[in-house]
Amino acid sequence: MIEDILRGEMDLDSIFCVREERTVNNDYTIQWNRGLFQITLQNHPGGLRGGKLEVETRMDGNLAPRFKGTYLEFVEIEGRPSKSRRPAPAHPEALRTLSTKQMTMAG
Repeated sequence: MIEDILRGEMDLDSIFCVREERTVNNDYTIQWNRGLFQITLQNHPGGLRGGKLEVETRMDGNLAPRFKGTYLEFVEIEGRPSKSRRPAPAHPEALRTLSTKQMTMAG
């Protein structure tokens, strides 16, 4: 083990850190220390939404979220990301909205 450290093969920042588990919300956000953080990857790994990740607090104060051994990029945000309130196409409310629009166009 000491040989690995001397060769630089071990990540000492990851070894000497405080780890806390967090659940990833459906909008790819996590809450940590009264803050809200958005995962910024374009191709999110499978199982990330609703999954558990570890937030490493490094000795220098930096944060490093890790999911299944992969470090993720993130940014702190002020509030929840906006989401469209439009119902899914198969939802009865969407069908009613569609039929109302069709009736208006026909009339």
